[in-house]
Amino acid sequence: MAKAMPKHIAVIGAAIAGLSAALAAAKAGHHVTIFGQAPRHLGGALQLAPNGFAALARLGIEGTIAPHMTRLSAIELRSARTNGCLSIIDHEAPVRRDYASVGRAQLVSALLDAAEAHKHIQFDERLIEGIKAGNRSASLQIKDEILSFDVIIGADGKDGLARQLISPQAKEAATRCALRTAVPAATLPRTFSAKRCQLWLGDGFHLVSYPFADGAEVNLVLCTKDSAEENHEMIAAHVKDNPVLACLADDEITWHRTPLPEASQLATWRKGHVILVGDAAHFMPPHLAQGAGQTLEDAASLYEALVQHDDMTSALKGWSVRRARTLAPIIERAQSTGALMRLSGPFSRLRNAAIELGGQRLIESWLKNIWHA
Repeated sequence: MAKAMPKHIAVIGAAIAGLSAALAAAKAGHHVTIFGQAPRHLGGALQLAPNGFAALARLGIEGTIAPHMTRLSAIELRSARTNGCLSIIDHEAPVRRDYASVGRAQLVSALLDAAEAHKHIQFDERLIEGIKAGNRSASLQIKDEILSFDVIIGADGKDGLARQLISPQAKEAATRCALRTAVPAATLPRTFSAKRCQLWLGDGFHLVSYPFADGAEVNLVLCTKDSAEENHEMIAAHVKDNPVLACLADDEITWHRTPLPEASQLATWRKGHVILVGDAAHFMPPHLAQGAGQTLEDAASLYEALVQHDDMTSALKGWSVRRARTLAPIIERAQSTGALMRLSGPFSRLRNAAIELGGQRLIESWLKNIWHA
């Protein structure tokens, strides 16, 4: 059978989803144009679990990202009321597993370097004004010019043009929010510098902290019910009475608030030869630390679909159905995890007691199918 001719693929978006999808398509032998600018002034960090590492390996870019990672030896679950340890998920024993943090800016920069170095990837920073999906091709409108492509990959987020084309719908009103910051490790107590992820479970809220940038910085995310209070007031209300966490209410720390909708995915990720990846297709709140990992899995599975099918329509249709099916139980698990984390009053204490009783085995069984999906 003759090898299929390379296709010309457009990718809308130049962040993690767009860059990884572009690298996937180029690795499959296609010519790619990335539309958009890489985000500037990215702060904070993210976590990569074993499935994220596996996706990077399938894309052949694990060596590009590895120098920017900070290995985390464990996940420690702690009570925000007593500071006592509820459970530890050890990444070193009995089996060593890949688990690390990486700065968002460093991850995007590394992906961007890989894309710029690829001979089949080019960039176009012009503003896209419209998208049209066809059964065998798709097109973009830029001012008065129409550009035709064999495939368009929408990686422009949940508010982007590609998502609106495939699933036009009103924005969800979020009742919860995430307060985020990154702080020099030297300005915090030493407990925050330990190379592990620490998860404090509180009364209606949870706080995650872990070091990145080889331990120089600490990433912090507090998830809680949204309110009209100022960010600093919200933080103080949760941590002021905790001797370990009270330092996070310092006036010198700037917290950034983002809405936190429920975990969800679209019913369909595809319209003709336009497909969606990343947040454009699914939203993963930080409850399972899977936002970047699942985005990288989108790209890795897309690469495999493109090399397995000569017919592009079959490749796109099969990939979108399989990927949505794979992600469905992970979305459900993220929703359940969010519900557990926001328990309050006596229910929050019962949750903590159950975690302490179940130990590492309970938590690992909860995460096993996600980390190895």
